[in-house]
Amino acid sequence: MFLNGNIVDVRLLLINAPETVHPDISDEPLGAEAVARSRQILIGKQVQLEYDPRYDHFVDC
Repeated sequence: MFLNGNIVDVRLLLINAPETVHPDISDEPLGAEAVARSRQILIGKQVQLEYDPRYDHFVDC
């Protein structure tokens, strides 16, 4: 997601997906499939985001 021209990480509530871009660990099984499905669900959709200062990222509402 872009916010004020900057890329911002977003975490989806209640979604537990395998890691695919973590800098310290290799891709987990089914990670690519989880990314593809998430894109299929979200591309072209409007979502409401809320900043969560406890974790320093945005979450969907």
